[in-house]
Amino acid sequence: MKLLYAILHVAIVIAPINAIMVPPQAPGANADLRAKAEKLEVETDSVGFSSSRYLVEDTRFQSKVTNMHLPNAPNSVQRDVLATYPAPSHKRAIEAIAANLSLSNIQAWVNELTVYHNRYLVSDGGAESAEWFVQTVNDIISEYPGSGATVSPFKHTWPQDSVIAKIPGSTNGSITIISAHLDSINRKDLHQGRAPGADDNAAAASDLIEVFRVLLASGFKPKTTVEFHWYSGEEPGSLGSRPIAKSYNDAGIQVKAMMNLVLTAYVPPNTEEVIALMPVRVSVEYAPNPAATIDDDPS
Repeated sequence: MKLLYAILHVAIVIAPINAIMVPPQAPGANADLRAKAEKLEVETDSVGFSSSRYLVEDTRFQSKVTNMHLPNAPNSVQRDVLATYPAPSHKRAIEAIAANLSLSNIQAWVNELTVYHNRYLVSDGGAESAEWFVQTVNDIISEYPGSGATVSPFKHTWPQDSVIAKIPGSTNGSITIISAHLDSINRKDLHQGRAPGADDNAAAASDLIEVFRVLLASGFKPKTTVEFHWYSGEEPGSLGSRPIAKSYNDAGIQVKAMMNLVLTAYVPPNTEEVIALMPVRVSVEYAPNPAATIDDDPS
């Protein structure tokens, strides 16, 4: 497990991008965009969100977000839980794999993602960018057919899918998830506004693609399955990850550890780059043992 997280750390370190070319793109005419948003408003309200106005007005987090409850979990409790982490290990394996990380790959993918006018969850660019992730990851998998890796979209009730790739483990057991969100947002004009989202969050999403690539290239065989998640609809309030968490909970899938990446590229001039692990608000309903430490196995 520590091997995987250390490689992620190296990928983030090599990825800072102080300037990214953002090609212009005219907004596409989409007459039913508002209808899609209104349809989404009804559907999200029906599964327990206290308000769906984040989708059609200002989506910045407000105090009421803490009152949101998950589907079928009306009494879920939010709390901060701090995990403990063992010292780094697997240095030789990490160095061998990390040597193959490519900054140019990450930059190229970021530039491709910023071409979309925006990647908002109900926009054409949002839907198309999710398809791009599936195709890009599938192209990598095709280069390493012996890996057994797979990728597939996770369908939502809005146009933009989430994307899940898996590197199968040699044994059954709790899985590990590495994630980033793939959507972007212009809070002044949700549907037609330009939102290249290079740092938030094309860079982190591209980091994940590159880590996935080098792991397959190295012949990485985890003890238990490792999943890479690219989430739709994070900007309006983690809309994409919530149904995935619910589906895993319903299926009895146990998660050993999870790491989510965000804002990994831009470092303002005259500031010091810092990589930090931040505590998150955890739903006790979906995290029966949230304070568990990362174990020492090589997955």
